[in-house]
Amino acid sequence: MPERSNRKALIVQTAAQLFEQYGYQTTSTRQIAAAVGCTEAALYYHFKDGKRGLLHAVMSARIPTVQAVLEQCRQATSLKKALLVFGRGFSEHTPGIRWLMAELPHLDKQERAAVLDTFSSIRQGLVDVVGRFVPDERQAQHIAWLMVCLGAGYQQLFSESAFQGQVDLSMQDLMVTFVGLMN
Repeated sequence: MPERSNRKALIVQTAAQLFEQYGYQTTSTRQIAAAVGCTEAALYYHFKDGKRGLLHAVMSARIPTVQAVLEQCRQATSLKKALLVFGRGFSEHTPGIRWLMAELPHLDKQERAAVLDTFSSIRQGLVDVVGRFVPDERQAQHIAWLMVCLGAGYQQLFSESAFQGQVDLSMQDLMVTFVGLMN
């Protein structure tokens, strides 16, 4: 039985690497199985929904990392510190999900819903963090969305595009600038 759970974990890890490298849409279950060294039947044994099931598993495997960043934000003693912790944590721990941002418009309705549900839970975690320092619920939601947009936009522009290496701006620097504007 341990071999099966190890294989399942290996399939998820390999799928995550291939999705990140080649994109979700262009990665096939056949490629994943070949990279793992198993048959497609073995992959479907572990993931009845095939690639869609793998998408869910990959997101679930990445969520604890994002939750750890949110937990660090919850320990902050001010909104500025929480934003800086988020900026550092986002840049260090979330590159493995940036492919998901690029793929979102191309996912089918069910896949998109799953991704949006995941991001909604992350955003709600940010709202909870910000809400400790900003009593206005609506403003806390707006700041949380701004944080998500800054993080996602940064990853999209500076990690995957022609801007990579052209602009001297880290995610941490971006958050420091954002925090500075809040004075």
